[in-house]
Amino acid sequence: MAESAALSNLSAVVCCGVKLSISLYEFEASLGSASRALKNLGSDIAHFCSVLKQVQSFLHKAKSFKVLP
Repeated sequence: MAESAALSNLSAVVCCGVKLSISLYEFEASLGSASRALKNLGSDIAHFCSVLKQVQSFLHKAKSFKVLP
């Protein structure tokens, strides 16, 4: 049960990160000549979310295996 809660929390973090990344890109685009740092921050968040999605996928796969004593 704790695993599904952890996966659910991880999904929530990934979704928030993706939304934040999209918002930052849109904000940067609306400013036109915004600093490069803002665009890099959005890119970093997108990459971090990608890593979290891979971790989530790995945990889903690992959940289906049984550990033998």
